[in-house]
Amino acid sequence: MKILWWITQGCDNINTQRALKSIILEQHPDIIFLSETKSSPIILQDLITTSRYTYSQSVNPVHQAEGFLLLWNANIDLKITHSNKYIITTTITHRVHHGFSISFFYGKPYPHLKELSWNYLKNAGETANLPWMTITDLNMIISQSEKCGGLPYEESEGKLASDIILQLGLIDMSFIGEPYT
Repeated sequence: MKILWWITQGCDNINTQRALKSIILEQHPDIIFLSETKSSPIILQDLITTSRYTYSQSVNPVHQAEGFLLLWNANIDLKITHSNKYIITTTITHRVHHGFSISFFYGKPYPHLKELSWNYLKNAGETANLPWMTITDLNMIISQSEKCGGLPYEESEGKLASDIILQLGLIDMSFIGEPYT
């Protein structure tokens, strides 16, 4: 099973749409999670239609900011167990595995909403009754090594995320792409 996760920073850009179509043709991911879609429901519906994925679940952006989209093929037995404006939690039954859960999470970038959004991730991890993983747009810096330029990093900024990562035993699987994006 292949999963593509992309922080698009806006799906209404024609170059983003072309790049996504190219990746789909080359890689054939079974599941796609796009965060920061920043697009109207009309643009997202067009993207869903042209992507030719059988199923989708979207969270509309707020004033052309944020938003995310989950797409998956019919060959994936995926059921949505919880969805709100911060997280989509799924149960997947795969022919090789008995079942597992994935939470697709978008951490709010605004300081006054960080704890609220992160509590949904914490709850998903604590209540999972199957092997669980999360594909997460943290929108939070955890350490100085993740920061380049700007104001100095304050450890207190990442404490909430660090505590939850430690409590849930999460392991960073790394990424492919440009750092500091």
